[in-house]
Amino acid sequence: MLKHNGRFLHLSLLLVIWLITALAVPCSGLVSGMEESTAEEIDIEESIEFVPSPGTPQLINFDIFEDIAKAKALLGQKVCGFHVVQSKKQKKAGKGKKKRTVTLLGKKELGEFTILLAVLNVKTRSIEIVKVHPKLGGKSANVTVEPGKPNGVNTRFRIVYPEHHVVLALKRPVRQGDGFAEVVYTPYSEDLDIPAVREAGLEYLRNLVVAARNDLIGRGVRPRWSEDFIREDVALTLALIEHIDPMKFESGRYTTEKLIHETLVIMGANTQCAYQYATSRAGARGLFQFIPGTYRKISYLYPRAELKKDFVQAMEDHHNAAKASFLLFDADLRILKGNVTDNSYEIGKALASAYNCGSGKTKAAMDRYGEIWPMRVPAETQIYLKKFEAVWKWLHPAPQAP
Repeated sequence: MLKHNGRFLHLSLLLVIWLITALAVPCSGLVSGMEESTAEEIDIEESIEFVPSPGTPQLINFDIFEDIAKAKALLGQKVCGFHVVQSKKQKKAGKGKKKRTVTLLGKKELGEFTILLAVLNVKTRSIEIVKVHPKLGGKSANVTVEPGKPNGVNTRFRIVYPEHHVVLALKRPVRQGDGFAEVVYTPYSEDLDIPAVREAGLEYLRNLVVAARNDLIGRGVRPRWSEDFIREDVALTLALIEHIDPMKFESGRYTTEKLIHETLVIMGANTQCAYQYATSRAGARGLFQFIPGTYRKISYLYPRAELKKDFVQAMEDHHNAAKASFLLFDADLRILKGNVTDNSYEIGKALASAYNCGSGKTKAAMDRYGEIWPMRVPAETQIYLKKFEAVWKWLHPAPQAP
């Protein structure tokens, strides 16, 4: 875990969290031309390589949150520009002499667009807006930029020239319902991977799950299986592992701590907007990666929780999604009863498996294979359980020997 040494560091962390709250630009204020923000189609499991910018500073010794908020505010006033194209296909209709060719309109897709970057000069703390091509990069009179592997709002851009420049945020179009809109976001970069940002991200997550727990208790939500279904440590662990790339995790090239840091940086830099545009191929969305069917079931089973009806809005709201994750734990534990002990780690492992492949497959593996059930769930879930174990140990370090 991240450790805090003494009252000074504790006060410093409190100051960091206050600054995030006071200075962060609301998500709704970052979307151009849309009243509601929905999710962009991004594969969060995509493996991304990153080469640090040459000469980037190893430590930013000033209030980076103030600069991130300023950068986002500047981008919010700009328009990057994009075109929407609609695919067409021809189909034969009718029979015999009446047979004819008709043109059908397909799904609207994003055509040409540009991306705006807010680039910070670390030495002067001045921010410049640079327009870049998503595949070719770009340059201004002062900055030259190369793009990384495309990954939506999480695409990483490399400052080739000059040294001591950092990308604080970007603005680009994303899919919004049936159309597209421009949004502002801070992607991960090693330049921002510093203790203050990571600690802010972890603190945000901790406060989030505590607030969700208190909300459910305050509404008198009754569990269907156990009074102890609100497990904050499990919710915190799953929120982290959902966004750890399994390919990078399995490759052995990255430590667990490094991969956790990437998620915490995105959380600390974006807070309530973090992972707002993350979707999977299965349709899972947001920080807690629910799919529509599971969310509808949970909303029906626990009406007193008063979860949001609209799925997209529900997943964009971290507080609402965190409540849903607790309720899913209870629903899964009701199915898994008799197969889990009262050990927090073992319960967490069972819930992680159910979260990934479903409680039915998890229970079937438990019933048939007993103690070796983790090796008999689907291969993807086996990797997920390895991630759970690694992140759990990071959050619950063994006591140091005297």
